[in-house]
Amino acid sequence: MTSKVAIVTGVSSGIGLGITKALLERGYAIVGTSREATRKTPLAQSRNLTLVDGDVGVAETAERVVQAALSKYDRIDLLVNNAGIFIAKPFTEYTQEDYAKLVSTTLAGFFHLTQRVLAQMVTQKSGHIVSISTSLVATPIAGVPASLPILL
Repeated sequence: MTSKVAIVTGVSSGIGLGITKALLERGYAIVGTSREATRKTPLAQSRNLTLVDGDVGVAETAERVVQAALSKYDRIDLLVNNAGIFIAKPFTEYTQEDYAKLVSTTLAGFFHLTQRVLAQMVTQKSGHIVSISTSLVATPIAGVPASLPILL
């Protein structure tokens, strides 16, 4: 049995993929999720890797991810909330659909998984939760329209 178990969101690319690789190299068992985790991940199959397809903005995905971790590994030691989307246009040009996607992935995804994992960690009396956000919040990049319009 692996000593530590982590849930990582946004596992199929970018930071989530990098975190997953690093944790696997350090002996963690991973339950990773993204919309197409089983089809889009470049990760090799492993007894320490369980992938769950699903939208983190949907509560049922969180249920399936937590159940996968508990049924296979009996515990959750780490949650890495990493899934997020970036819409590269000024906030004033966001559509209702853009806004709904942003809130669902970034906010609801954090809420659904954190709520369920935290309940398990309280029962275990141990665990850590890491939530990752964009660096654009504190350090905007010139020429990249983030969530606020450029004022002239």
